[in-house]
Amino acid sequence: MTRNTTQKKPKSPTKNLSVAAHNFVVHELACRQYQIYCELFEIIKPRQNRKILTPKTVTFDVVKDLTNKDQEIFYFFDDFTSVSLIQNQQTIVIRQLSLTDIDIKRRAWEYLLNAFLALKPINPTIYQAIKNSMPNEIAKEIFGDELTIVKVLKELGLDRYHYDYQARLQQSKKPHALPLFVDLIAEEMQNEA
Repeated sequence: MTRNTTQKKPKSPTKNLSVAAHNFVVHELACRQYQIYCELFEIIKPRQNRKILTPKTVTFDVVKDLTNKDQEIFYFFDDFTSVSLIQNQQTIVIRQLSLTDIDIKRRAWEYLLNAFLALKPINPTIYQAIKNSMPNEIAKEIFGDELTIVKVLKELGLDRYHYDYQARLQQSKKPHALPLFVDLIAEEMQNEA
């Protein structure tokens, strides 16, 4: 019988963390991605089901703030869906990683892009936000060139009319802007003169 002599990489140890506003924050290199997610994605909270006794435990990959010795601060950079469901003082499981800045950026953009690609139907507003914000070097790593709707549609196996139809729908749903009260008064004064 042969023995497997390949060395396994040691896993990063996990630990529990009681979440507070000061100890679990978004990494500065993932701020824009998290902002796009929070502003444009619908956050759906899971339904409470009394039959389910043990909820799924999510392990968050984090990097630790090494500059602040007084308190432990951990920075998240992906899994924005799970992060958006965390409540203050909730205990979560974290895994501390040692990542470079480019790794953090890449993982944050990959998470956001994968969340976008999973949407049904395609969302032109989110596409534009990602396209306008994603650095070219990240887009080149993922797509081999800059991010275009043609490449996204090819990745999704969709024809161009899917995107165009959704773009027209979103334009027709834009709310009409009401004039400011000051403008109405000025217009009324001009009409009386």
